[in-house]
Amino acid sequence: MKKNGNITRLWRYGLTDNLHGGFGLVDNLHMTYEGNMLTSVRDSASHLPYSGATDFDGVSGQEYPLTYNASGSLLSDAGRGIARIDYDRLNNPVRIQFTDGSVTRYVYSAAGEKLRVTHLTAVPNITVAIGSARELSPSEILSADSTDYLLGGSLTLRNGRIDKLQFDEGYCQATKYIRNFSQDNFTFYYYDRDHLGSIRQVVKETGSNNGTVVQTMDYYPFGAQFCHNSTDSEVQSRKYNGKEFDKMHGLNTYDYGARQYNPVTARWDRVDPLCEKYYAISPYAYCHDNPINRIDPDGRDDYYSSNGDFMYRDSKDTDRIMMTRWTIHVDFKDGEKMVAIGGVPIEKKDDISAETYSNIFTDIVSKMPDVDLTKLRKEHISVIVWNGIEDGKLSSTNTFNRPDEESGKLASTGNTRITASINLIKDNRIFFSTVSNIQSILGIHEYKGHFVNHMGDESKTHHNIYEMQMNDPTWNKITDDLKENIINNYMKYLQDEK
Repeated sequence: MKKNGNITRLWRYGLTDNLHGGFGLVDNLHMTYEGNMLTSVRDSASHLPYSGATDFDGVSGQEYPLTYNASGSLLSDAGRGIARIDYDRLNNPVRIQFTDGSVTRYVYSAAGEKLRVTHLTAVPNITVAIGSARELSPSEILSADSTDYLLGGSLTLRNGRIDKLQFDEGYCQATKYIRNFSQDNFTFYYYDRDHLGSIRQVVKETGSNNGTVVQTMDYYPFGAQFCHNSTDSEVQSRKYNGKEFDKMHGLNTYDYGARQYNPVTARWDRVDPLCEKYYAISPYAYCHDNPINRIDPDGRDDYYSSNGDFMYRDSKDTDRIMMTRWTIHVDFKDGEKMVAIGGVPIEKKDDISAETYSNIFTDIVSKMPDVDLTKLRKEHISVIVWNGIEDGKLSSTNTFNRPDEESGKLASTGNTRITASINLIKDNRIFFSTVSNIQSILGIHEYKGHFVNHMGDESKTHHNIYEMQMNDPTWNKITDDLKENIINNYMKYLQDEK
């Protein structure tokens, strides 16, 4: 049950009795909203009594409120014992105050990259009210632990000593050498990932071509760990989507870089920084509510499959269109689903079909406000890929949806068609390499200018379409090549249409 992608009811089943092996309902969440903001959570199921349970941590039937600041960022969460979160000017959390007095602090670079996390655990019998903060005196600090992130997070230091060096297939763990505390021993561990990049098991290297499984993990949709007997789930903290899981003080979130994610309620702690691209979905929803074959590594560049299906967005602030580097096919009960990991820029791939281009362009343009592509032929952007020369002229063996065949233009518009023209001979693919470029060319110029408002050469309003492109917010993010093209055409039409 959901509205705008906001889940209102959520049921999970798992191990309820670890002594006798009984299974049943572990979560029965009722979630209420103000707009898109989750304002309260109530669990009708009883909290699981055994250690390591991953269900909602609350009293059955009790309402747990959440509050937000003016930016829409989570300020407090009674269900997790979060009294108050303070943010910096880049909307990164710098201090989390828990109701038991414990504190988590963060340090970031100027670019917003996490550099250090410090966990201060308070002595018992301290209470902090929701919305309040408290500075602990030295005598009130039971323990203090710090983690430093170097080399983009690949190298971590724990309390000043080397802890782990992460690599794609696993990590190298440092431990103190017993006979000499100034030296370290290093042991290699390897990940076994699923199709979403989630770590399902960790294998410890024990000798030449030998290993021992030391950690196994299973996940519900949306990333919460199964309520059952996982094997040593605390061996290492990277889990769902390969992201670091922070459970200190009951925070229980995955750190995706741009935002933190609570898998129990399937909610982000902050608004999607690019939410204006996706008006139909809540800015707090995870992966458009499709966690089975989509991942959200961080939230910005758009990744598409080899068929042109939207997959996910990552952390880079470039809004490039990326094609998945490889794909994995996984069989589910409702048929085969294609999921993907890794990617290359769309302009670097030479084997993209016109239909794939169409699926990508249609997806991007259809997500723009005030755009309705249902009047187009097959409700899709038409595409022609010029991939040869015949009799001295450009030719194509790669078309989709009966495109217009005007080789000299980036795009064109007819009564029922908007056509994108990909030229592999002169290689104009850089113009179609980012989301903002596609929105500007096909969404603003062709759809809003020509298709909807019928502006163009006959009414001597073609220069006004270029003005629309320059005045649209996408102008700040389109590539320099496209900016130059728009400016040159604007000057030409402005002169011709006087």
